[in-house]
Amino acid sequence: MRACVVAAIEILKLTQDPQVLNFLIEALDAQDSWLQTCAAEVAGALGEKRVVPALLRLAQTGSTDMPLVALRTLISLGDARAIPSCSAICTRALPSCNAKRYRP
Repeated sequence: MRACVVAAIEILKLTQDPQVLNFLIEALDAQDSWLQTCAAEVAGALGEKRVVPALLRLAQTGSTDMPLVALRTLISLGDARAIPSCSAICTRALPSCNAKRYRP
């Protein structure tokens, strides 16, 4: 899968097509976890912050590993809107983690 994502990233960078963003958002909202994972990785690699709302939705409603996939991409994008969700995701995913202890 990694090679496929890398190839997709390179193609998307070259195209500079604004429809890429729409495709990534649709893929993040899909019911296919493989497609969601690929879309999250591509969005993170492209530095596309306009997908943050879709990633936040995925982080809140995603099943299995999707919240952690979304969290990884949100962190890589460095968007401050992700901070509250990151804390909640960490607490849900890692119950032994006390997120309050790490707040500044």
